[in-house]
Amino acid sequence: MTKRIIALLSLLIVTALLIAACGGGTPAETGPTPTPPPTTTETTPAPTPPPVEDDGRIPSTQDTITILSGALPVNLVPWGANDSASSEVNKQIYSHLFVLDYDTFEVVPERSLAVEWSQPDASTTNIRIRDNVVFHNGTPLTAHDVAFSLIEASSSPHTAAFLGMISDAVAHDDFNLTVYTEMPFVPIIRHLAHTGAGIVPAGLFQELGLDAFAENPVGTGPFAFQNMVLGDHVELATNVNYWGQVPAIDTLIWRVVPEASVRLMEVIAGNADVALAILPVEVAMAEASPDVTLHRAMNLSTNYIGFNVQQPHISNPLVRQAINYAIDTQEIVDVVFMGVGAPAHGPLADLVWGFAELEPFTPNMDRARELLIEAGYNPTPGEPGGFSTSIWWNIPNAQREQQAEIVQHDLAMLNIDVEIISMEWAAYLEGTEQGL
Repeated sequence: MTKRIIALLSLLIVTALLIAACGGGTPAETGPTPTPPPTTTETTPAPTPPPVEDDGRIPSTQDTITILSGALPVNLVPWGANDSASSEVNKQIYSHLFVLDYDTFEVVPERSLAVEWSQPDASTTNIRIRDNVVFHNGTPLTAHDVAFSLIEASSSPHTAAFLGMISDAVAHDDFNLTVYTEMPFVPIIRHLAHTGAGIVPAGLFQELGLDAFAENPVGTGPFAFQNMVLGDHVELATNVNYWGQVPAIDTLIWRVVPEASVRLMEVIAGNADVALAILPVEVAMAEASPDVTLHRAMNLSTNYIGFNVQQPHISNPLVRQAINYAIDTQEIVDVVFMGVGAPAHGPLADLVWGFAELEPFTPNMDRARELLIEAGYNPTPGEPGGFSTSIWWNIPNAQREQQAEIVQHDLAMLNIDVEIISMEWAAYLEGTEQGL
């Protein structure tokens, strides 16, 4: 049977823009939302469900699935990073207390470690976990591992934004624990579904330390870490002792191919099975190929350019407001994303629980000039009294380069000289984390 080849469009339908210029910026990491929809590793289903074998695995015509991504994980500890590449791989290695259905945003019990939970008050969540789960190294999972992992994640600079409200996690025995938040926090269940809340074996992690554990991570997820070749690929093997539905394949390979167009061509040529995050301009090519199935789905992503408010000029809120008024986000959606997506009406996508639609910055160059004058700057191009700043983008992300060029052009009309700086992904993350 000829294998099906899949091209995935994972970041298109709800690509919303919160636009601003930055001196250094913040990394384009996952916001305070649950892990993205788990739709990026599924093959096209057969017309009728295949029979289940005695070992519980669904038969497959392939032993290995190769996924092409724009970058490799930065860190394989759940709370060691928050970039999308790390999250995609980590959610295969680790299990979570809660997994959500991204159509309804309700908990999917059969995929969650938690089997019972209650909230006696808005700051307390009692949880009972499964009693048949073992880590990849054969160690049984206990509530002590869960409590340890949540406390570590709550204090990590990478995950504190959406788990930092956890003030404590206490294991009462091997299967029962209580999670406390420092204030009444209604959406805690959904935050515990984030990839940053993955569970590690506490004893092994404490013995090895973060860096050594990251080199050979151990979880309870459907796939176990095998090896990673820097700059090339990550290899995972099926966890045959997985507590849920054992994967149908034996090996899952994440291979880095920075250019989106090359990822798509590799899939069309049959050299890989899945291409993540293809560009809008390539949709027609994917749809025209008889060997490719294009999956388009709503997601939780907000595409943004962040302000570094510690930089000169940008620290002034009047300047930031002026920049927002100067940028036409609809133009960016139409030109860069070819109309796929919509301008953001707040920092969160409208699929996120608790979303509130804020008054958008309607493009208004006159208002932008007024605000700059109030802030003490001369907004007339070519005259003294303007200022310079910079905007970073990570190569070879063509969409971010195009966005930077549009912002550069628009801000020049306000006498703001924007330098566009390109850098490799690792350097981009390091520099933004340091607030450069």
